[in-house]
Amino acid sequence: VYTTPKQGFAGKEFEYDFAENPTAQFLRVKINNAESGGDAVICEITPYSETGERLDISHYFVDLNPDFFKNTDERIQYITNKGMIANLGLDWGHNLVSGMEPQFKRIAEYINARYGAYPVMWYTAGEAGKGPRKVWVEIAQHMDEIDAYNHVNTIHNDVSNPNYIQDTEDLSWHDVNYTQLGHDVYPDETTYWTKIYNYEPVTPFIEGEAYFENIHGLESYITREAYWKSVMAGGVGFCYSAEGLWQATYDFNDRWQLWGTSPIPWFSALFKEAGAQLPNMKKFMEDINWWELVPDKDAVVWDNAPVGLASPFQKRNEDSSTIIAYVPSNTYSYSGVAKLRPDSSFTAKWYNTRMGEYTLISSNIKTDRSGTWTIPSAPDYSDWALVITLNAINTEASKAISFDRISVDQPYNVTNKLNYIYKTADGADVTWESSNNNVVDSKSGEVKQTDKEEKVRLVAKITTNKGTDYKVFTLTIPAKESDDAQTGNDE
Repeated sequence: VYTTPKQGFAGKEFEYDFAENPTAQFLRVKINNAESGGDAVICEITPYSETGERLDISHYFVDLNPDFFKNTDERIQYITNKGMIANLGLDWGHNLVSGMEPQFKRIAEYINARYGAYPVMWYTAGEAGKGPRKVWVEIAQHMDEIDAYNHVNTIHNDVSNPNYIQDTEDLSWHDVNYTQLGHDVYPDETTYWTKIYNYEPVTPFIEGEAYFENIHGLESYITREAYWKSVMAGGVGFCYSAEGLWQATYDFNDRWQLWGTSPIPWFSALFKEAGAQLPNMKKFMEDINWWELVPDKDAVVWDNAPVGLASPFQKRNEDSSTIIAYVPSNTYSYSGVAKLRPDSSFTAKWYNTRMGEYTLISSNIKTDRSGTWTIPSAPDYSDWALVITLNAINTEASKAISFDRISVDQPYNVTNKLNYIYKTADGADVTWESSNNNVVDSKSGEVKQTDKEEKVRLVAKITTNKGTDYKVFTLTIPAKESDDAQTGNDE
């Protein structure tokens, strides 16, 4: 059946009578763009009975057609040869209807058998939340169970971004949270992503769909800033795409799934600005031990910084010997104070996210006992990254110090008294300093909870006859429970 829809059907559904079908079944067709006067796009064709019941079409999925996958074979082989990993899903979430679960599990088994030996990852379904999400979770679990190669397994989220504990108690299949911010500009992306980073149980996240370049006419810098912000907020990766790439636009006349004013073929979309600048972030991260860094809103205290879209954010390693920060584009300059290792020497550099080039701030920054250093304003109002790294310390002193016993159990939930050591196994002297002795006492180790969560910086100063070194801990002391919570009283 073919029909040319007229204007007025946008966002609506209508039924078309199968003139040649004696059972008088109906076809529901969903159309986009007709009302706007643009090219109408049929985005759904679903058969219904004359009583309005959706027809079971599962019997059409009997014999899989291997020839269908030949083109996919070539694409996956090409990606593999380029040293990349193919990310494979079975279908869009909304295409799974009641009664088709066994067929989709069967397709999962076939895809696993055909491509499991390749370096791939499974994302199960696109925007699974727009369909029966719990059923998709069952299919993802099944894919994980039959995968002999133990590939990374996940689900492509819709914008609700669940962590799936609502759907199943067993999350062993869920290796990474594949999130979707979407394509409408979010008022505060960093807060959004740090919330996902802090989901329990702890699961790494990759931003899988956010601000495809030039989709809806979005400017390229918005996409560039999105991938920097997501990684600074704790993401382990970012899925880049662009208008023309995500829908594989064939040529300048292909208007299928057009989300812009005119088609952009894939071979042109490959060379968009933000896409070309994405390797600059990779280079920046590879220049440091990026895997040691965690998001920390307290590692830098910004002065008069903007909030929302232009809000800066930062990460640090355990002993604050490395801090990186990202400063989005803005209309005015501002500075901040970084909390670094005390009595140490650092090098600080600005990094041009557009050009992939460093600008030296200083190679001889000296911190005092407070460990603080004032960050100058960025070179201009564009977006910049900042890296502050510890200069080479007295290597002889470092070799003479045993760090293994200088530790704090569960530094993110400190409630009990700390048992300080004052001499290492190799004879080095250890003294302790606290940024807040009213909460964590540097002499006795006593911990006092207050009515709010507290962050305390605890520094172990280790001294030998060959020099001095430091180990820094950032402790989190939770708020004390109320009297009612402790006694179990309810009002």
